[in-house]
Amino acid sequence: MKELRISVGIIPDGNRRYAKKLLQNPEEGYGPGAEAIKKIIRRAFDLNVIGNMVIYLLSKDNVRKRPPEQVRAILDASEDVLRFCSSLKDVGITFIGDQTMSEIKGFHDNYGRQGEKMNLFFLTNYSPEWDRGVCYAYSSRVPELDLVIRTSGDQGLSGFVPHRCGYARLFFPKSCWPDFRPDSFQAIINEYLTMGKRSNSGA
Repeated sequence: MKELRISVGIIPDGNRRYAKKLLQNPEEGYGPGAEAIKKIIRRAFDLNVIGNMVIYLLSKDNVRKRPPEQVRAILDASEDVLRFCSSLKDVGITFIGDQTMSEIKGFHDNYGRQGEKMNLFFLTNYSPEWDRGVCYAYSSRVPELDLVIRTSGDQGLSGFVPHRCGYARLFFPKSCWPDFRPDSFQAIINEYLTMGKRSNSGA
């Protein structure tokens, strides 16, 4: 029997709401958010049914519209995640996004690598407009997604590689991202596997 390997998208929304709930400054939500990403990646790695994960780390809107201290917090949290990912054996790390920011270029230079067990694609300084402008030269490496998870209850994709989500099943758990647990992630994966992969024909 052929091994099933699925492709999963993650939009980790709700870090600032999490901080607000704890009466903290908005940027203080990104550290706990990074810890949640690491736990989800570890669970995905251990499940051995996920071949690819695409994770939204930083959008161009974030860079343009967020205060500098929040952008800095996102970048620091992202590097924490990348250090963790680099410790996982046979995991590929690819960055999709505008690398004119020195920090993003540094991510690519320091952490980018190929892997065989699971591929991680990180959207960093990404927007679909930028993607179209470069004729999908980078995101063409991203496989068609089977499912996308966005936390915090917002039922939208916010420009998340739209040309790779056409047949994806969408899940919108209400918890803020730092509250999203590996067991909840696994339950969604199990639900998807029970439903069966959606065929590209829609049949």
